[in-house]
Amino acid sequence: MKDLFVCYAGEVRSPMAVEIAKRLAGDKGIDNYEAESCSIVVLASRFVDERIFGKYDRVFVMEPPFKDTLLKRNVPEAKIIILDVVGELERSREDVRGELERKLRIHFENKAT
Repeated sequence: MKDLFVCYAGEVRSPMAVEIAKRLAGDKGIDNYEAESCSIVVLASRFVDERIFGKYDRVFVMEPPFKDTLLKRNVPEAKIIILDVVGELERSREDVRGELERKLRIHFENKAT
């Protein structure tokens, strides 16, 4: 299984989500799990490009408007999962991490090797 996590700048939430997801996958015994993070913004260092989406099973977006952006880039709607996690500008990184952990745990509950 391979997941992509998308946030605004690709610097806090999506890398944090990758770290959490890899740990949860390991805890669940999911073999060969891979996760990457990227930005929805053109100027970010890891720009989201529509050509890369075929290699991902799921694409997690941090905010609802990002789904529309990805749909315009021909990402299949069935692959997109909205986490709806507000960034650290509004609260602490610890709060962001806790919310990501709770929301991602749900997506790993029913996964098996």
